[in-house]
Parts: sequence; structure tokens; C-alpha cells
Amino acid sequence: MVLSVDNELIHSLEAVRDKIYFTAQKLLVSKDEAEDATQDILLKLWEMDRAKIKTLKNIEAYSVTMVKNYCIDRLKSKQAQQLPLDNAIKFKSSPLDLDKSMDIKDKYSQIKSLINQLPQRERVALKMRDFEQLEFKQIAEKMKIPQGSVRVYLSRARMRLRKEFIKIENHGI
Repeated sequence: MVLSVDNELIHSLEAVRDKIYFTAQKLLVSKDEAEDATQDILLKLWEMDRAKIKTLKNIEAYSVTMVKNYCIDRLKSKQAQQLPLDNAIKFKSSPLDLDKSMDIKDKYSQIKSLINQLPQRERVALKMRDFEQLEFKQIAEKMKIPQGSVRVYLSRARMRLRKEFIKIENHGI
């Protein structure tokens, strides 16, 4: 009896493994972290009480919810540990590192300035997507525009930034 339940569970976990991984990768971005999350979730599911597993109506939905919660916890703990870019530059110490940090700081302020010069809709879409990590659908809802328009604004914003940053890098303006 136990062997049969274990075989069913193995089959169920194999069926949802890819879904768990892709959900984790989408939320965590890093492949390594997504693999770790997938392994942790599969292990938690395996260690669950078999009677509880049998009561689940949809193990796929349950596992996706588990991985979303797991990823949110990971992201929250990371955000608490991370320093803003402005503060991270202060920790450099050697003269060579100081030159590099000044260069990074200059580029950072140039990019920040270029972003602030973008047209409002492009700037807002870019900040929501790249800084707040929102999905196209969420941005469209917040801006009250179609998703296609969000993509157009992002494309234009990135093109402008690239063009202006290259111009600054090449001409030292």
C-alpha cells in the first residue's frame, strides 16, 4: 500500500517538476536559485504526510502556490540584505578600486539622468518593469493602456537610453 502511494506521488511530482522550476525561474531570475527552489519544494512535498497529500484536489496548484510563497520569502530576505547601489560604492578601498568605483558612480549618475530625461510614459513604464519587476499586464493595468503600448514604450525608452549612453561614452559629453 505504501509503495503504491509513493509511486503515485513520484509520478505526480515528476508531472509538476517543470512547472515548479519555470515558476521559480520567473520569480527568482537566476537558474541556480530556481533549481534550489525546485529541489526544496519537491523535498517538502515528498516529506509531507501522505494522508494530507491524498486530500489535495490539485497537487499542481498546491505546488505552484508553495513555490510562489517560497520565492517571495527568498526575495524578501534578499532585499533586506541588499544595499542600494549608492551605498555599495562606498565599500571600495584600494586606489584601483577607487577609480573603478568612481567610474561606476559616474555611469550610474549618467544613466539616472538619462532615465529622468525620458518622456513621462516611457520613464514610468521602464521604472515599473526594470526596477519594480512588474509584469506587462500589471504595468498596463496601472497605466491604463494596452499591453502592446507598454512594450512599445519600453522598447523606445531602452533605444533612447542606449543611443544617448553610447553617445556619451563615445564623445565624453
